[in-house]
Amino acid sequence: MQSPLVGAWRLVSTEQQLTNGTIRPSPIYGPKGTGYLMYSSTGRMCVILVNPDRPLWKSEDNPTPEEIKSAFDGFIAYYGSYEVDETESFIIHHIEAHLVPNWIGEQKRYFLLSDDRLTLKVAPPLEDGLVEYKLVWERA
Repeated sequence: MQSPLVGAWRLVSTEQQLTNGTIRPSPIYGPKGTGYLMYSSTGRMCVILVNPDRPLWKSEDNPTPEEIKSAFDGFIAYYGSYEVDETESFIIHHIEAHLVPNWIGEQKRYFLLSDDRLTLKVAPPLEDGLVEYKLVWERA
């Protein structure tokens, strides 16, 4: 039986709850973050997340070091395989390549699927200062 997660998903929002109780969007993607997440029926996945407010480069062929850094700081992409545990409502991304090489390996996400909305919560351990980190997607 095919997982209901199979297909393309468009990012709706990111939300991080901090230990001090405040809530903010992901500082990487910003309040207007965009992106797509795709799960294939053959167990492959890929994701691209972008801050659309990254500054334009003065020269596409010769960016400054600051321009390269600003592009890197607002962008995440990775791909690999995945497995779903529908009983426990989690998915594991087996990351084969990632913009940040340290992230290659397994990443666990808890999921909630409601109609055409998919909420993914990053499994602990979370970075210092975070209580919860979730990404909300809609079927594309």
